[in-house]
Amino acid sequence: MTEQTKTRCGFIALIGAPNAGKSCLLNSLVGGKVSIVSPKVQTTRTRVLGIITEDGGQGVFIDTPGIFRPKRRLDRAMVAAAHDARDDADIVAVVADAARKDCADTVSKIASRIPGLDHGRKIILVLNKIDLIDRKKLLPLVAKITSGIPFVSTFLISATRDDGVADLKKWIMGHLPEGPFHYDPDAATDTPDSILAAEITREKLFLRLHEELPYGVHVETIDFEVQEDGSIRISQTIITNETRHKGMVIGRGGAMLKLIGQLAREELEKIFNTRVHLFLDVVVRDGWDEKSEMISGMGLDPNA
Repeated sequence: MTEQTKTRCGFIALIGAPNAGKSCLLNSLVGGKVSIVSPKVQTTRTRVLGIITEDGGQGVFIDTPGIFRPKRRLDRAMVAAAHDARDDADIVAVVADAARKDCADTVSKIASRIPGLDHGRKIILVLNKIDLIDRKKLLPLVAKITSGIPFVSTFLISATRDDGVADLKKWIMGHLPEGPFHYDPDAATDTPDSILAAEITREKLFLRLHEELPYGVHVETIDFEVQEDGSIRISQTIITNETRHKGMVIGRGGAMLKLIGQLAREELEKIFNTRVHLFLDVVVRDGWDEKSEMISGMGLDPNA
């Protein structure tokens, strides 16, 4: 194989505290929606891959659940997934919310737990949400964070405004190790359409119900079928922990559930570029977030 035909491929873990903007960054890097986004913390529950293939390189980006203090069995599995992605990645990007007062301390805690931090691993700092902080405070913040942590590079970005993301992408794609591609060059993610569809509905639940929505809600796609006319028929079940939560999701006279379905269907039609028929049901399964079969069905290790 000649130098001209050698390919590069590597895994890049996006890690950080909840709500640091990892999912928004992944979507911006890939140039399309592969991970759901909401202002609520712990929105991402499983590892989501975003794939970029260009100029002989393939970057496989892993959007991980935020690293936080777990309380439930599901929480423990989520944090374990983030740690696994971090430990196995060729490049680790610590994504932080620059506007948070505890930004420096949070980065320090997360970075200190990265294996091989002092042994040449490619660890980079990505300060996100710089549009929400006084620019005069940025350089002192960077100096404070990097004074005791050997980051190989630092990037200042605003993922929502796509500011600085191109430079970050260029650096990462230029530092991938040599190796064959792991995924189809035309693929943007490895997430099955049925799971992406369920995540879109969960995102709309988070966005519309805000603080009223408990974390004990999950969405499963029961049926995903392409019709003869090219449209897609999707049946989903929204799972809650308590009867009162079911009532919140349904709303008075079914108004909230109807709105959630409308918003999810509209976005799914944009993603799949075809008409979508979406059917939603709401059920109560007490303690679903402690059950092994539910957690493993999300691609997580229930014994973590």
